[in-house]
Amino acid sequence: MTILHNISRYLNIALTILLLQFAHCALAADTAPWEEYLHDMFENSDEGAADYEAAFEQLTELAQCPLNINKAEVADFLQIPGMNLNIINDILEYRERYGNFKTLSEMVLIPSVDERLQRYLSCFLYVENTQGEPWYSKKQLKKSLSSLQHTVIATVTIPTYYRAGDRGLAAATGNKYAGAFLGDPLKHSLRYQLKSRNNVTFNLTGGKTAAEPFFSKGNTLGYDTYSFNLIFNNLGRFRRIIIGHFRAQYGMGLSLNTAFTMGKQSMLSSVGRLTNAFTPHSSAGDSKHFQGVAVSYDLSPRLQLSSFVSCQYVDATLCADTITVSSLLYSPQHRTIAEMKRKHNTVQTDVGVHLRHTSSVARKTQWLLGLSLVGTTFNRTLNPTYGKADTISSSRLYRLYNPHGRSFYNVAVDYTLRNRTVTLSGETAINDKGAVATLNTALWRIREDLSLSLVQRYYSYRYYAIHGSAFSSGSGVQNESGIYLAAQYHPLNSFTIEGYTDIAYYPWLKYRISGSSYSWDNCITATYSQRKWTFSLRYRANSRQRDLTIDGRKQMAWRTDQRLRTIAVYNSEHLMLKTQAEVCRLSFDSSSAGFIISQQAEYSFLERFNAYVMAAYFATDDYDSRMYAHERTTLYSSTLSSYYGKGIRIALMFRYNITERLMAMVKAGHTRYFNRNTISSGERTIFSNRQTDIDLQLKFRF
Repeated sequence: MTILHNISRYLNIALTILLLQFAHCALAADTAPWEEYLHDMFENSDEGAADYEAAFEQLTELAQCPLNINKAEVADFLQIPGMNLNIINDILEYRERYGNFKTLSEMVLIPSVDERLQRYLSCFLYVENTQGEPWYSKKQLKKSLSSLQHTVIATVTIPTYYRAGDRGLAAATGNKYAGAFLGDPLKHSLRYQLKSRNNVTFNLTGGKTAAEPFFSKGNTLGYDTYSFNLIFNNLGRFRRIIIGHFRAQYGMGLSLNTAFTMGKQSMLSSVGRLTNAFTPHSSAGDSKHFQGVAVSYDLSPRLQLSSFVSCQYVDATLCADTITVSSLLYSPQHRTIAEMKRKHNTVQTDVGVHLRHTSSVARKTQWLLGLSLVGTTFNRTLNPTYGKADTISSSRLYRLYNPHGRSFYNVAVDYTLRNRTVTLSGETAINDKGAVATLNTALWRIREDLSLSLVQRYYSYRYYAIHGSAFSSGSGVQNESGIYLAAQYHPLNSFTIEGYTDIAYYPWLKYRISGSSYSWDNCITATYSQRKWTFSLRYRANSRQRDLTIDGRKQMAWRTDQRLRTIAVYNSEHLMLKTQAEVCRLSFDSSSAGFIISQQAEYSFLERFNAYVMAAYFATDDYDSRMYAHERTTLYSSTLSSYYGKGIRIALMFRYNITERLMAMVKAGHTRYFNRNTISSGERTIFSNRQTDIDLQLKFRF
C-alpha cells in the first residue's frame, strides 16, 4: 500500500504541474466529429453511462465501415443516428440532379446540411465513383486481397490503489471483503481487425474488467468476455451479412432494438427515423447483443428482407427456487464467486424477420412500409415477481406485467409518409398477450429555418418486448403514454434556438411509485456560432411524481430537477478549448443543489503528437444532485462519470504516432474528494479519498 500511495502522490504532483503548463492550450482536431455530436446528445438528455457506452460502440463500428454516398439508399442512410428522411431525401435529390458527389464537402450545398452536420456525416460516408465489376469478381478480389489491413490494439488500465475485495488488501485491516475478488485489479483488452476496404471485415475482441479472473477460476480460456464477427457488405443482392456477434433494430424499436435509443434532445433531429439495420458488436463489454447470423437482402430494388437467428448463453439472477429467472443481466461482471455462479446460466434463442417496401425517390409523396416479427425463447421460465412462498412478492408488484414464461413474440408494422414539408412516421406493435404499443411522429418543416416536431406514444402496461427499446420518458416500452412537442428555429445561420416539452402518464406502478403517476419535462437550448467560437446555454426542468412517506403514510409528491448549463468552445485547425459550467437544484421532501465547472484542452502538432488535459471542480449536497462530466480517453473506450460530494477531477492524456503503423497513448486520471475518507461501497470500497488510474494503449497496423 505504501508503494501505491507514493506512486499516487508523485502522479498528483506531476498532473498539477502539467495542468498549469497546458491550461492555455486547446482542444485538437484529433477528436472525431461524431464524438462531439455524441457528447452533445448525452449532455442534453438523461441517458445513463450504459446507454452512452452502447451509443459510443455503435458509432465507432459505423465509422469503421462507412457508406459510399454515391451508392447508399434510404435504408443505408437510416443506419446513421441523427439522420431523418428530410436530410436523406435532400442528399438523394442533390445526387440525382447534379450527379455523383466529387467530395464530401459538397454536402454543405444542401440546405438541410450545415457545416457541423457535414463534419459529423463525413465520419460515416466516403466518396467512390468506381464502376464496373463488383468487388467479389475474380479481378477485383485479387485487388482486395492485396489491400488487406490488419489492426491490433492492446489496452490496459492500472489502478494505483486497492479495493476492499482485492486479494492484495490484508484482512488484518478489519476489511471483511478482503479476497472477495477472484482476479487481479488490472483491466485490459485485446482487439484484432482484418479489413479489406469496406467490403469484408473480421473482428475479434477479448477483455476483462478489474477484479475478473484471467486464465483461472472459471475463465479457463483467458478473458472473461469475447466477441467476434465476420462482415460482408454489398455481396450481390446481399446488402450485409454478419456472422458472429451483432446488434439489431427494426422500425422505431418497439419490437427490436439492441442499439442505443435517441433521447429527447436528440429526437429534435431524428423525428421520423425508421431503422432496419444490423451492426457488428465488437466490444469487450457483455452488453445486449445477439450471437448468430444476420442478413439484409434486396428481394427487389424497393423490397428489402432483413432476418437473423441467434442462440447464446446469458447471465440471469435466479429466484429462490434456483430454477426460474428473476431478472436477466445484460451487462454483468464476474468478479466474485456469487457473480461467477450467474455467468451463462440461461440459454436464449432469438429469431427475427423484417420486410420493408420503399417508394421511388422521384415521387412527390414518398412512403415506406415495413412488417416485422421477433420471437424469443429461454430454457428457463422468467418469473420476475416470484416470492419465497411461490406467490407474488409485494415488493415486486411493479413488475407484475413484466415478461412471464419461456416463449415470447412481437409483431409490428412501421410506416412513413412524406412530402416536401411534412413527414409522418410511426410503428405499432402487439405482443403475445395481445397488448399494444404505438409510437407516432410528425415533422413539419414550415420554412427552411423553422420546423416543428410532434411525438405521440402509447405503451400499454401489459405490453412488453424482450429486446424492445424506443423513445420514452421512463425505461423501456411499457407502462407509458405521452405527448412530446419540439421546435427548432434558425433566425440566423449562426444562431439556433430549440426546445421541447414532454408530458407522460404511467398507469401502473413503477419502482418507488405505488400508484399511477405523471412526469413533465421541459428544455430550451440556444446556440450561437461565429467563426471559431461556439456558445450554448441550456435550461432544463424535469418533474416526476414519486412516493413520499409522511407520518408513516405514503403519498404522491413532485420531485423537480432543474439544471442550467453553459458551454463555450473555441475550435481551430489544431487547437480547441472547451469551458463548461452547470448548476442544479433538486426539490422533493427537501432541497439540494450542486454545480460543476470543467475545462478541457487539447493540442496537436507535427501530425504526430497530441496532448489533452481536463480539470473539473464539483460540489453537490447529495447523490440526487450529482453532476455528470465527460472526458476523452483511449480508443474504443468512453467515459461519462457522475460525481457527488465535493472534489476535483483531473485527467491528462498523450498520444504519439511513433511511425505510420504504430501509435501509443497514455492517460492518467485522478479524482480527489474533500468531504469523505472512502470511495464507493462494498467490495469496491477504496479506503482513501483519492483515486488515480493509468491507461496505456498501443495500436499497430500492418
